Amino acid sequence: MTGAPLPGEPVIPPEDLQARIDAYYAANGIDPNDPNATDPVATSTTEYYVDNTTTTTTTTPARRIVRVPNVVGQPVGTAMANLRAAGFAVSRFADSGHSAPGTVVSQSPGGGSLASEGSTVSIGVIGG
Repeated sequence: MTGAPLPGEPVIPPEDLQARIDAYYAANGIDPNDPNATDPVATSTTEYYVDNTTTTTTTTPARRIVRVPNVVGQPVGTAMANLRAAGFAVSRFADSGHSAPGTVVSQSPGGGSLASEGSTVSIGVIGG
């Protein structure tokens, strides 16, 4: 990613990040090549107490692990549509480079990486 990280955001080299993701998948028994794989840690149950007597339980289902599309070089509108179609939320930030304004020049996680469906992909766009 060529954009500056947010204040307080750790900077993790891409090769270290992929190693961390691979270790996470191995530790949780996730096959990154299985298109129906789910992230067991993403499954959560929350209990709400009403009047100290009633319990309502809400379970958030596990999210599928999907491959992140590579959107670097695409116009921002196309990139956002492609990421959303793949099941991701999108955040964007101003980045610099030698491409035309409105062009995506960086993304995190990178194209080809694996991530939980519904997670956020950040894109760096020339001119914001």
